[in-house]
Amino acid sequence: MSKSLHTPRKVKADTRSGSLAYNRLDMQVSQAIHMAVELFDNLDYLLVLDHYDDISIFDSENSPAVVSYYQMKSHEESITISTVIREEWLPKLYQHLSNKEWNVKELGLITPCVLKITASSTDGIKGQVFSSEKTPFLSMDSITQAKIKKDIGTALSISPDTVDLSKFVHIRTTLTIAKHRDIAEQNLNEILHEKYPNITLDMAKTIFNTLVELLSQRQSYEQLNNDSDFETIRKHKGVSKNDITRVIDSAMIVCIPTYEEIEQWTEYHESEQHELSLAYLQVLTDGQKKLNSQRELFRKTAQRISVTPREKAENMLEYSKRIAVTIESLPPIYNDLYMLVVVTSILINDWRRQK
Repeated sequence: MSKSLHTPRKVKADTRSGSLAYNRLDMQVSQAIHMAVELFDNLDYLLVLDHYDDISIFDSENSPAVVSYYQMKSHEESITISTVIREEWLPKLYQHLSNKEWNVKELGLITPCVLKITASSTDGIKGQVFSSEKTPFLSMDSITQAKIKKDIGTALSISPDTVDLSKFVHIRTTLTIAKHRDIAEQNLNEILHEKYPNITLDMAKTIFNTLVELLSQRQSYEQLNNDSDFETIRKHKGVSKNDITRVIDSAMIVCIPTYEEIEQWTEYHESEQHELSLAYLQVLTDGQKKLNSQRELFRKTAQRISVTPREKAENMLEYSKRIAVTIESLPPIYNDLYMLVVVTSILINDWRRQK
């Protein structure tokens, strides 16, 4: 599918000064993270940035059947339907309905502000303010709907009577222009702390910054042709749930549980708990130093665990020793108890992810 469909009349571009355009693009990334958080528990999804539209959400990474398209406008206080019509934002969204490759679930106009209908005694329009999280266009008065249909029909050279507004919604995002990144980070932190209670602020920040960088790279990629196939678009402009999960898992692999949890899982001898606590403290200290060697150790250990299941009669110390001997060039500083804490931490984190 091409990036922009042919239209009988050129739809007006959304021009901005350089700084405003940059801020709008920056806010799109925050909005994409916000949407990804909302969709986190879905089976599958794919976000495509700045290609079909500002943000497109598909119901599957590889075999999508349903898609929603969104335009984002960074107005500060309010925006009127008159402005929406004058700027011809809706015809561009409506064009997506002519592509039958996917079923369109929603055509959304996203703003951080309220959407207003200005009263007009001449037209008989009553003033309205739409401040809800989501407002269907069909909830607007019939005169305003007729104006919107005329706007779309005129721009696309089709009869206004054939224009269907049932897919259109206004979404008032909880993000603000001034603090959109802080709010998006807080939204992500809430779900991370819910799923991983022992995650540190540093780890959560690392995950957020990595997602910002990933989405920004996808958004800024400009080397696609208009007739690029979906697989190419997915690769260069898309971020899937699997991509986001990999970012989180990569950071969480070195998330160290509490000592009490380690102690409970290892069932270590009470008389030797002092040695275990010292090993735990060393693992924790290395983690706080953000040592690359420790991160690499966790990564290699997780890989070995994934292909080396624990045997029923094997205790945790025996299992961790068996894992350790399979890791190539393991430095001698990582003694048996250190590896016991590492292996147990990875197993606990895996268990949490599967809960």
